[in-house]
Amino acid sequence: MTISVSTGGGGLVVAIEELLESGRRLTALAVRADAAYDGACTAILEAQAVARPTAWWLFLVKERLGSFASDARRLAGELSTAADAYAAAERAAMAVQHAYMQRWYDGLLLVPGRAFEEGAVEAAPAGAPFRASAPAGFAALAVRIPASDPAAPQVRVERYAQDDGTVRWVVYSAGTSSWNPVPGANPWDLTADVSGVEAGRAGSTAATMAALAQAGWRPGDEVLPVGHSQGGLVATGIATSGLIAAPMLVTFGSPTRQVKAPAGTLDIAVEHTDDVVPLTGGSLGVPGDRRVVVREAAPPVPAGSGGLPAHSMVGYQQTAQAMDESADARLVSARTRLARFTGGKDAEVTLWKGKRVPAPEGPPAIGSGAPSAGGW
Repeated sequence: MTISVSTGGGGLVVAIEELLESGRRLTALAVRADAAYDGACTAILEAQAVARPTAWWLFLVKERLGSFASDARRLAGELSTAADAYAAAERAAMAVQHAYMQRWYDGLLLVPGRAFEEGAVEAAPAGAPFRASAPAGFAALAVRIPASDPAAPQVRVERYAQDDGTVRWVVYSAGTSSWNPVPGANPWDLTADVSGVEAGRAGSTAATMAALAQAGWRPGDEVLPVGHSQGGLVATGIATSGLIAAPMLVTFGSPTRQVKAPAGTLDIAVEHTDDVVPLTGGSLGVPGDRRVVVREAAPPVPAGSGGLPAHSMVGYQQTAQAMDESADARLVSARTRLARFTGGKDAEVTLWKGKRVPAPEGPPAIGSGAPSAGGW
């Protein structure tokens, strides 16, 4: 089932939920047909006394209504079965890959020395604050995610002061910018990827939380986390921390499929079907939860966009633009929720650079011990 869009090749796909929504609509139509069927039966009884031809015509209408209701219920059941089968097939396929990736990460955590050993972090402002307009949709969110550049700030924090005196925040996190297995000063590295996946304690998440607090966030302030790749791990970690109220969560190309957002959080997960990074997060999860998965083949991207073109933020920005142009009810509702969240106000923007605090002197550690029961 596709969502028609006016740009790009192909359509956006909202997985599983399209089948379930179609089934719900058919069931509602069946209920209406039943009511009309009952009305036709009453009309037949009344017409028989005065106009037998009319009664015969009403009898044919009644039969067709009954047949329609029966067919609608049958098709709704078949769509529900198809959705279950789709989900089961994807879970089965992903389970094999998930098990492989789990063993791979478990092995990484046991590498001798200080490889993949997470440490304390801190965040410092990078440049002076500035003003920016509120994001108008998913494309505006996507272009504000910091680049995966080890020399650049990794966190962008936007503060939105509301007319009622409350303050709301949008926080953006970059993706991985260092693939060295030995942790260095930059927390957006392979160590944070592994520790974030295995135990939910990535240094990049801690640094982003520190930046948010220094920017002025206070308990009770609502936050909308946004991120790409590892930044999606960070955004999801913030939303599921239990410390922050996040009415909405937006991720692009992130391995977070197995993480369920809190009940009050609308989780918008954008994935390119040919991007291998989201696949490492396992199956799509449970149909019917508050996770709206937008899946689309990656659009062509310019040369030099990275070793994984389908994972490039350039391509995800194009997909985000197509989402803004989509008439799908779920995406329209999400865009409306975003507008209400910021209130259309201008934001005070600060950029932040996270840094891992040097580990204390001592003998080399052995990884970070046994893996937790968490995982992707």
